[in-house]
Amino acid sequence: MVNILLAILALSILIVIHEFGHFLFARLFGMRVEKFFLFFEIKNIKLSKKIKDTEYGIGIIPFGGYVKISGILDENMDKEALKEPPKPYEFRSKPIWQRILVMLGGIIFNTITAILIFAALKSIYGEPMILSKQLENGIFVSENSLGYQLGLRTGDKITSVNGTLPETYEAMINPQVFLKDNPYYEIIRNGEKQKINIPADFVGKLSKQKRGEPVFLPRFEYTIAEVAPNSVAASMGIQKGDKILSVNDTKTRYFDELKTAINENKNKDITIKVLRSGQEIELKGKLGEKGLGIVPNQEIAEKIKRYNFFEAIPAGAVESWNFVVMNIQGLRKIFRGELSFSENVRGPLGIIETFGQARNNGGWFGFLKLTAIISVILAFTNLLPIPALDGGHVVLLIYEGITRREPSIKVREAIQIAGFFIIIGLMIFATFNDILRFFR
Repeated sequence: MVNILLAILALSILIVIHEFGHFLFARLFGMRVEKFFLFFEIKNIKLSKKIKDTEYGIGIIPFGGYVKISGILDENMDKEALKEPPKPYEFRSKPIWQRILVMLGGIIFNTITAILIFAALKSIYGEPMILSKQLENGIFVSENSLGYQLGLRTGDKITSVNGTLPETYEAMINPQVFLKDNPYYEIIRNGEKQKINIPADFVGKLSKQKRGEPVFLPRFEYTIAEVAPNSVAASMGIQKGDKILSVNDTKTRYFDELKTAINENKNKDITIKVLRSGQEIELKGKLGEKGLGIVPNQEIAEKIKRYNFFEAIPAGAVESWNFVVMNIQGLRKIFRGELSFSENVRGPLGIIETFGQARNNGGWFGFLKLTAIISVILAFTNLLPIPALDGGHVVLLIYEGITRREPSIKVREAIQIAGFFIIIGLMIFATFNDILRFFR
């Protein structure tokens, strides 16, 4: 319930920020703003208060929000007012460039919000990363992972991703890798070079798997970070800082090898060799069903790239742009039929669920990062040239600027109605799809 409430709060704030962008530019250019609403009202059911010329309120239909600017044909469909001569404070009486900026105001503010959140996260938390050169031991691929389905195997060494070797491990598994045309990994396995082609629909599979399950992980050597009290490891005399060399003569240099050896020797007597303070020590015991009871300390250290304020802003802008590119690439794959529309589009319920997952897995960092991502998506979606969206209005304004002729009220009304039904249809489809996904 807390996650749901926080998600609704975050989405509401992003909507208010978007509408404030329109509001601010309209006021800046001397336009009258009649209404500023979060959500939509129906049959005058609302909570509102009028201050000067503007009515501020909350509607009853919890989808989006709007500002009503005098002299514009928008979702309010106020045609009668447009039949009168333009007044100085109306939208239609202002220069084209001012009207375009008003329509882009929400997109601009959502973009700025995303950049500032990304920048703040980079300033506070830094950017954890594992350098590619630290993966000299190769990768670990779980048999239940998407990487295994792809054809990757434990011990493979990644030599290139789509023709170049990224600087970091994180860049190797970034969704942008899989959204490109004909993506692939190049690896070395048992001394031989191989090419692993990535299917066009792989990113769709990636979006459906649980968070925290990467395609592959770095393969690492380890020492013992913790020994659980009353565990098999404690009874055998295994200590913090030990390095397990073998289990029943099976070498366990890497942690995945240790896990395999433990699973193969459950309910058996075992002999474990450990390295302690430069000396090999042999320890004996018997495994049960629960394993050893240790926590490893990986020997691949994450680097934390730190940002000051002036470095964080451009880095936040780059991250925002990367998510725009990902959205463009994703849409292109959907139109090509390489990705399923129903499986890769989320409605309000799906977005709220994703907020919960982000907070459960990444705490406030994950929650705020997703808020920034949604802000980018709101900006990108509203920029699309769909009637009734900001991008649709901009297209009409550009047409007017080129032809020096404003489309007739009937044409604009037809375009607005068409856009309204497209958007409502998509919202209903996405929400219904969220419900079906929940029951699945």
